[in-house]
Amino acid sequence: MKNKKYFKINEFAKLCHTTKDTLLHYDKMKILTPYYTAENNYRYYTIKQFFEYTLISILKETGSTLHEIKDFLTNYSSAQLIDTLNERIEYLKKEQQKIAERISMFSTLTTLANQALTIEYDKLFFEEREKETIYLFPVAMENFIQLNTCAACYSEFLAKYLKEGWNDTAPPYGLIITKQNVIKNAFKINYLFSRNIEKVHIKTRIIKKGYYACCLHKGTIDSHEQAYYTFLHSLKDQNLIPQSDLFLFDQMNYLIGDNNDIFIIKYAIKIS
Repeated sequence: MKNKKYFKINEFAKLCHTTKDTLLHYDKMKILTPYYTAENNYRYYTIKQFFEYTLISILKETGSTLHEIKDFLTNYSSAQLIDTLNERIEYLKKEQQKIAERISMFSTLTTLANQALTIEYDKLFFEEREKETIYLFPVAMENFIQLNTCAACYSEFLAKYLKEGWNDTAPPYGLIITKQNVIKNAFKINYLFSRNIEKVHIKTRIIKKGYYACCLHKGTIDSHEQAYYTFLHSLKDQNLIPQSDLFLFDQMNYLIGDNNDIFIIKYAIKIS
């Protein structure tokens, strides 16, 4: 194709690494029309149009619709090109953030799934935790007695979470039994929470950095009350003193194909 002045549509498609159908569609939309069309209806393009196609591809790959691209090309100017590219940069930054959030979410799900499949249930173990800020959502204990009211509570929490403007719905969600109720040996859920919140105007709490006693329990909603008392009894037997709220991390087992009536929860409490 060296020094070739005009390209038939198949030749131009090959040059642009695209298809004839794509070029016909662009022609129909008046986004990229042939330089001229012969009497036999053969379409011919010039090398200059290769760069026009490249610009269209760049705009399309960065999120512009074909109608937006058409408007841009119809009113093309250097200033508008700079403005459009700056808009695309901001768009790509947001997309990059979304991708990072999704990678984090899937990494978390992988970790939760591995824990649910490999750690022995109802056996005390210990782990170091880093400091985390969590978003709190007050709940009534009676909402967690039955599965349908429990799901409704989670739904309300999610609606509130999204209303505040956060699009990151990454797990895990969890439950909190306050330190006061732990000391009283009372099985009373006080909050739902979500991790990775940086807003400061809403109700938050810190999961402090430190050494935590943990256990995993798999069972129905009813069985988790007994698991709670068993967990506290294990702490007492080993002379471990609770130093924080009790965090009940939802292991999201329903996302890995387990029974929807069964919940895998990790109990975690800071100890001394």
